[in-house]
Order: sequence, then structure tokens, then C-alpha cells
Amino acid sequence: MARKRSALYSIAKEIERANKRAIAEQNRINRQIERERRAFEREQKALERQNALLEKENAIKYAEILTKEAENKRYIINNLLKNIYKRKIRFNWEKYKDYSKFKEVLVQEDVPLKPNEDKYKTKKSLINLLIPSRKRKEEEKLKEKLEFELQNWKNDCKRIEEGNKLRKDEWLDKKSEFEKQQDSINTHQDEIKKRFENGEIDGIEFFFNEVLNSNNYPEYFNLDWEIEYNNLNKMLIIEYELPKKSDIPNLKQVQYIQTRKEYKETYIKESEINKIYEEALYQLCLCVNYVYIAWII
Repeated sequence: MARKRSALYSIAKEIERANKRAIAEQNRINRQIERERRAFEREQKALERQNALLEKENAIKYAEILTKEAENKRYIINNLLKNIYKRKIRFNWEKYKDYSKFKEVLVQEDVPLKPNEDKYKTKKSLINLLIPSRKRKEEEKLKEKLEFELQNWKNDCKRIEEGNKLRKDEWLDKKSEFEKQQDSINTHQDEIKKRFENGEIDGIEFFFNEVLNSNNYPEYFNLDWEIEYNNLNKMLIIEYELPKKSDIPNLKQVQYIQTRKEYKETYIKESEINKIYEEALYQLCLCVNYVYIAWII
């Protein structure tokens, strides 16, 4: 009985030690998980700080770009006349002509090679020497096969050549039509140039309309005009639809407010807008006069 109690006691002790080991292992695992969780949280916070810093830098840079663009737009408006004085005014009549090449490629199919007749000749062999009739039969079969292959080859060549001719004729027609249209455009342009040199109305109006089109006005200026040339008194009338005051960009500066994570825009005063607009109109008129005078002198 004592031995039985002793055995049960030993088993109970072993179970207790096993439980302690299991608890210790579980605690070790929990501590490891906690360390990994804290390391992950530190990495996440560092990443969030890095992203926040990057977002701030990008936002500030974007605000600076918008501010620079606004300043550049005002600079262009304030220097319309200066910019046109810097340009060399040249008129190239040739640019209105079409010197492009016909781009469609002529596709032609290659004809197949003619069958090699040497492949259809009997080969020297001892059995053919001993049995001549066998040689004759083999020669007849090879001859028939050659004739069949030659006929197929001729048919293929004829079909391909006919197809190539049809494609070439169509290609030549398209090329001819392209060149006719090209010649028509270029001849018309030569006539316009000649009429300009002769002081004819449509030549003069075409010329000065293209000259005005070549001026590099700001894209936000919705400019439009009509040209009329009076051949009797040699007077050129240019009726301009001037830009509106609302076309003047009024953005002055863009700032990024980090605390609110938003952009703040400031605008130039109405009095400054009025001043810029009046000077822009004045410079536009002088630009037109300068272009006109530059060409008639």
C-alpha cells in the first residue's frame, strides 16, 4: 500500500513538473510575442513619421510649384512686348507646303523557287543496272511527279504575280492620288504667295493672319481677330477681340498649412489686376503694330 502511494506521489510530482515546464514555455512564448509586437509598433510609428515627413515635403514643394507657375504667368503678361522684340520675325512660305512622303508600303509576295529537277532523276544502283525495266518505271514515276510539281509551281507563280500586279496597281493609284493632292496644296500655296507679293486681298489677309497666329501669347488669353484688307487705300484693318479681365490669373501664392494639412491660397489685389490688365491691353496693341511694321518695312 505504501509502495502504491509512493508511485502515485511520484506521478503527481512529474505531472506538476510538466505543468510548470509548460507554463514556463508558454510564458516564454508570450514574452517573445510581446517583444515582436512592440518592435512592430516601433517600426510602424517610424514609418508613419517618415511618411508624414515625406507628405509634408511633397505638399510644400507642390505649393511652391503652384506659386512659381502663378508668378511666371504674371511675368509673361507683364513682358508681352519685350518677348516679341526678342523674337526674330520670319515668315517661311515653305512650311505651308506638303513635302511628306507617301507612307504606305507596297507589299509584294515572293514567288516560290522552281522545283529542282535533279531531285527527280533516278539514282545509280546495282538493282537498276540488273533490272532495266525497274529503272524505266522509276524514271516514269519521277517524271510524272516532276511535271506535277512544275505545273503547281507555274500555277502558284501565276497567282502570286497576278496578286502582286493588282496590289501594285492599287498602290500606284493611291500614290498618284496622294501626289495630286500634294501638288494641289503646294500649287495653291505658291498662288497665295504670288497674290501676297502682288498686293491682292486674299494673299495679304492670309499672310497677316498667319503672322498673328505665330505670336506666342499666353494660352489663357482667349484671343480672336478678324482681318480685312482694303485694296483701294491699301489699309489693313485688324479687329481684335481682346482678352477679358477675368483671363488674368489672380493667384499670388500657395502655402501648405501643416497643422490643418490643407493649402492656403492668397490672391493679388483688384487694383493690381486692373493695372496688369491695362498694361496687357496696351502691350497687345503695340505687339500687333510691331508685327505689322516689321513686315512692311
